[in-house]
Amino acid sequence: MEAVRLILHIDDSADDAALVELALRSLPVAADVRLVQGEEALRSALLERLPDVVICDYEMPGLSPSRALAIVREHSPAIPFILASHHVGSDPSLRVHGATAHVSKGDLARLVSLVTLALS
Repeated sequence: MEAVRLILHIDDSADDAALVELALRSLPVAADVRLVQGEEALRSALLERLPDVVICDYEMPGLSPSRALAIVREHSPAIPFILASHHVGSDPSLRVHGATAHVSKGDLARLVSLVTLALS
């Protein structure tokens, strides 16, 4: 039996999180999607269990994507970190150096493909 993969989703929008989680149900592997909001919740989640993939929103009050990436890298430099936002796909200036991939939340099929690739 294959282990359930952990996807950590950093987002401050419950609506966006629900859409991403719904899209990730089509993954070819069993996955638990855990939503975290804010730096303290991120640090706590990383101490509980290292995720197989991190998906991070770009625009969150109190936690920049660069800071979130640095925190994840403190725990493991190998965890794939996918930046997903409504604007990131159309504006290269919104990209974060060191992220594994950048995708628009409007392109959930591509997000699923990127997560599938990261889990393989």
